Amino acid sequence: MKKKFLSLMMAAAVVATTSVSAFAANVVGPDNKAGQANVTITGNVQDTNGHDAVGTFKVTVPTNTGFTVKKNGTVIGAELNVENAGTQKIEVYAYKFFDTTGDGEEGISVVPEGDITGEPTSVKNNHVSLKLTSSTGEGEAFLSSGISGNGVYEDVELDNPASGLGVKLLTLQGGTEQDPSTGKIILDGKAGQSAVTDPVSDEFKLTLKIKKADKQ
Repeated sequence: MKKKFLSLMMAAAVVATTSVSAFAANVVGPDNKAGQANVTITGNVQDTNGHDAVGTFKVTVPTNTGFTVKKNGTVIGAELNVENAGTQKIEVYAYKFFDTTGDGEEGISVVPEGDITGEPTSVKNNHVSLKLTSSTGEGEAFLSSGISGNGVYEDVELDNPASGLGVKLLTLQGGTEQDPSTGKIILDGKAGQSAVTDPVSDEFKLTLKIKKADKQ
């Protein structure tokens, strides 16, 4: 069995609307004197386009996940739960993907799907094609562990590298800390069907970019 670990970094591309957190103020003192409590009130005035003032994100993503390739080449993927507790509508992009330990034959090589599906029984199961999709079906990001570029592509054969922010996977409406807006990013793939002699473990790094949606 071959196992690979995927660590995640969330990069905030644009800071979004202001959110107010509730903090308790304790007023302590003798009851023969008046006490005081200071309350900070944050005001938000929209412009003519309905845009809010710049504030902070309240987005939660997992910091690590993993996938397993069985000896017969079956890939057991993972789901990344994303929560938006901020008032702003956000977009989540797959921005960068790379192998932190190098892309050698002794590790896991993330390759185009065509390298797997052509003759899968002759391909070792440490050769894997990986893609990211979302529960909303907004986009697909195909991954490569090569050292060139950002490792995120728009097509299954890895001919078209993603540009700009990357590939948009998910859009989430605003929410609250008590009732966040939620979505899932799904990691899945295919692998060769010829088992390696010894089990292999490897580690990759995926960077997600979070930005305030242009249209709220």
